[in-house]
Amino acid sequence: MLTSPNRLVYNRGMDTKKVTSLGRPAGAEIYNAGALELLKRSKAVSGLSYAELAGRVGVSRKTIIDVFAGRNRSPGTIRRVADVLGISFALLLN
Repeated sequence: MLTSPNRLVYNRGMDTKKVTSLGRPAGAEIYNAGALELLKRSKAVSGLSYAELAGRVGVSRKTIIDVFAGRNRSPGTIRRVADVLGISFALLLN
């Protein structure tokens, strides 16, 4: 099944993963090098805990922890975190 710009593909283990039309994992390398650092600094300035930020974003605390560890690069989640922290999503993109 194709979905633009992402599509599902099968790897050798037969589990699915999303990849972009360029063959990269979805969410990989679309953020600039300083994006994660900017998110971290903005969170520190906000004074919000992971739990408080998660509540405002509408996701779990674990999801927020994964975002700040660089393990969750979902554009939708990153956009909502940026909105809550008052960061333009465009600043985070390559």
